[in-house]
Amino acid sequence: IWINIDDDESHYLKILCDEVLGRENFVANIVWQKKYTISNDAKYFSDNHDHIIVFAKNKEMFVVNGIERTQEQNARYKNPDDDINGEWMTQPLHAKSGNDTNFSYKFKNGVVWEPPRGTYPRYSKESLSRFEFESRLWFGKDGKAVPRLKKYLKDMGNVRPATIWLHQEAGNNDEANKEIKQVVEDFNFSTPKPERLLQRIFAIGSTEKDLILDFYSGSGTSGAVAHKMKRKYIMIEQMDYIHELPETRLKKVIDGEQGGISKSVDWQGGGSFTYCELTQHNANIIDKIEKASTTESLKLIWHEIEKTGFISYKINPETINENIHEFE
Repeated sequence: IWINIDDDESHYLKILCDEVLGRENFVANIVWQKKYTISNDAKYFSDNHDHIIVFAKNKEMFVVNGIERTQEQNARYKNPDDDINGEWMTQPLHAKSGNDTNFSYKFKNGVVWEPPRGTYPRYSKESLSRFEFESRLWFGKDGKAVPRLKKYLKDMGNVRPATIWLHQEAGNNDEANKEIKQVVEDFNFSTPKPERLLQRIFAIGSTEKDLILDFYSGSGTSGAVAHKMKRKYIMIEQMDYIHELPETRLKKVIDGEQGGISKSVDWQGGGSFTYCELTQHNANIIDKIEKASTTESLKLIWHEIEKTGFISYKINPETINENIHEFE
């Protein structure tokens, strides 16, 4: 369950969700940088972020998918010594915490290592011996520097998501508005979300087999992104712009529009969606009653009500049927 909200109500929402969903099912409070420019006309602070509060129905069952590594992250890995395992970067052999058993270790090249004061060995002597045998230690260009452990790019999986999402990686309001203009040029929507934000959420919290539910579909971003990411989805909206914006947007997605995340997921179009509209039975029945001009027409309306099942528990249909002659 992912809920986007601003600073004004975020803390109240967290307490409400604690009560409804259980405090033990709280997963994270993500800070999303929705604006990248400073509002100098703000009275107090420039409002540049929103919150995304994440809960699970059962936290122990919730699976968090990692985020694909970026080119910038991969570029940190180099291979200056032509290691057969490919690009690598290093990490120290010590840690800030550990047990009280410090030791020094002499490597075959004569370098003696021990953790700096106030730190502890990250690995056992047996592990250090294995790393040396596997040539996974870097002693600097001269071979005599403080050793560090090689971490190979080929062994790195996806990145664990953090709780701060900058606009460069998750999009921003300006980007979202431009995406809307590509769908309906003259339509102004106050709070659209960028496709990259929803892409990030769906990538972390779902797979292609999952169903995405957005009961405040708004501009239709969730449906557009879910469609492009090959997820099934249900969007719900009660406002009267449903045909003008969300429906139009989904039709353009099916036609293969190339805005938003289309290029990053190699979207070529295709698929379909079904549009449904809920009938307001009670309102329709009231309208029929008001227009009824004869007793017979009222009796027909009553029999219609009986068939629908939309009857208050306070009303006994048998009592009405026993006394229906009084309407004649």
